[in-house]
Amino acid sequence: MEKTKFLTVKGFKEQVKEKLDTSNTIITKDYEILNSDTGSTFIITNDSMDRDNDIVDANGLDISNYLKNPVVLWGHDSSELPIGKCVNIEQVDNGWQATVEFAPSDYPYNGAKAESIRRSIKDGFLNAVSIGFIPLEWDFNEEGGLNITKAELTEFSIVSIPSNRDALVITRSLDDEQETNDEAETEEDEEIEEDQEQEQLELEEEIEEEQELKEKEKQKAIRKKRILFDLDYFGIKC
Repeated sequence: MEKTKFLTVKGFKEQVKEKLDTSNTIITKDYEILNSDTGSTFIITNDSMDRDNDIVDANGLDISNYLKNPVVLWGHDSSELPIGKCVNIEQVDNGWQATVEFAPSDYPYNGAKAESIRRSIKDGFLNAVSIGFIPLEWDFNEEGGLNITKAELTEFSIVSIPSNRDALVITRSLDDEQETNDEAETEEDEEIEEDQEQEQLELEEEIEEEQELKEKEKQKAIRKKRILFDLDYFGIKC
């Protein structure tokens, strides 16, 4: 049985130009990473032109066979156990969006690796995903790149360096979102607390000023009463 060949779109394009055999070939194409509690959400493909002027038509991507075995790999290495599975995939705007659930960290073989990759994505050390697909129909564009109009998705992988500038993480994780929300709530609470403290301070100042004014009025009244008493004592009319 002929071994499956893994090629980048650029490598596949060169074979097409040289009219070499492209059967039993899987193309890999990179994109950037999104997230959930134990997973991440990715834009796995879109219609944008990559650095090599190649385009994969999102409308022409067939995912039906992939859904029967929705594996997620590390670096397209099918000889290793998957690091996760795709739990949701849907077409959005001009691309496809997929959510990954990573293998639990206590799995005996791939768990530690999956957890390391999950945390690397969560903390921003990994940001890219790459799809593996079988090209079915294509033609050359005016820029000298390939327009792949029909393809079959076979798998997608987390990778360290993408060739497509749009294949990045869209969201990190619910933990991150919660942290962001918590930070926002904390900032809001601090602002409210500062406002309350300021209002309390202003109120105390107003009360103090009012008390000082009352005390001045009281002392003024006492002095007036004393003057009138002294004048009356000495028989002075006023």
